[in-house]
Amino acid sequence: MRSYKLSIKSLKIIVSALFCSMLTGCWDQVEINQLAIVNIAGIDKNPKSGQYEVFYQVINPSGISGQVGAAPVKSPVYVYKVEGKHLGIAANQTYLSIPRQLFPDHYQVLIVSKKLAMDGMREYLNYIEQQPNRRATVHMVITESPISDIMNTFIPLERLPGRSIQSLIDNGSKQTGKIPPSSRVKDVLKPMESSQLMTLPIIRLRTENPESSSIRFEHINADKGNIKFEGAAIIKHGRMIGEISLAQQVWYNLLNDHLQNLFQAIEFPDKQVVEIQADGNPKFSKKLLFASDKPSLKVDILFKLKIASNTLEDMLTEDKVKEIEHRFNEQVHEQATTFLQFAKQKDWDVLSIEEQVKKKRGTLWNEAQEDPEFWKKVNVSLTIHSQVTTTGTSIHPYKGD
Repeated sequence: MRSYKLSIKSLKIIVSALFCSMLTGCWDQVEINQLAIVNIAGIDKNPKSGQYEVFYQVINPSGISGQVGAAPVKSPVYVYKVEGKHLGIAANQTYLSIPRQLFPDHYQVLIVSKKLAMDGMREYLNYIEQQPNRRATVHMVITESPISDIMNTFIPLERLPGRSIQSLIDNGSKQTGKIPPSSRVKDVLKPMESSQLMTLPIIRLRTENPESSSIRFEHINADKGNIKFEGAAIIKHGRMIGEISLAQQVWYNLLNDHLQNLFQAIEFPDKQVVEIQADGNPKFSKKLLFASDKPSLKVDILFKLKIASNTLEDMLTEDKVKEIEHRFNEQVHEQATTFLQFAKQKDWDVLSIEEQVKKKRGTLWNEAQEDPEFWKKVNVSLTIHSQVTTTGTSIHPYKGD
């Protein structure tokens, strides 16, 4: 009986060993020191030669690990540039200049020159979509500075420039409302076949010369040579058709239900100021309809507010809070309306009225769908509501006497 159990046990061991011998293991694995891991990709087009210029900012693993003693600071990234008449040819040139296998699967930012964005990015976007390792969630930005300067600039505090730009986009959109929150490749691709607009951040260098040496990390002045957000590009069908300021991006976000934060200074007589911040995302609704055979778009926005700063000499009575809400409503309405008028003059349908009309049914809407200029005839009715929900721990500022 005992010998029988041993023979069964031996048989199991033999079978297991046989199966293990059939396993191929990680036959196609590539060691990390054989990969050129891309942190940022950039693209431009040479106006003279007509060739694409593609930049890859590749991570240097030894440059981002802890460095000991007084040894020279190693560069955390290296920049390579390849050229080609077509994008596939340009990408293939990397094997002639980069001594490792290009690994773009985890790059964090895609930078496009303003000139290429204005000429149209459709060819490049289609190329990205055709790649099996495409990154549709990577952030996309436009640059006014020479793209080579942007790619060859170190950014303080973060060793990897791509991570720094990504964090600035995420934090800036959430805390200020001045950065487009939907600026990923997929956000550009989504409205490609429609008339809907979208926006992408515009960046540039604060100074003319890039900070291209790792000595940069030893300097205390963080602003010198750093990257600055300049505004936003208006994108339609994958092409830049205009640009707006950081302040105008706030109203674009608000009118498209993308706003995550709003900060306003409400001025009173004698230079008294109450600074107001939105307490959470505003509630947003819009409705397109015909009223007395006239097209109208009704937009209603409700804010919950908190008082961030208060220099009023009067106490925050119920009446004073109502006055603050009223002034806030008027100020937001005025600035949002001013932006809508500006956009209409530029022939930008920032409210996507044309796309809303296409989804409507009925005789009046059928006629409207045949008129490409119909969106301009729609009367926009904007209503702002607000309620102060947080006033802070003090309802009366300290006077000191």
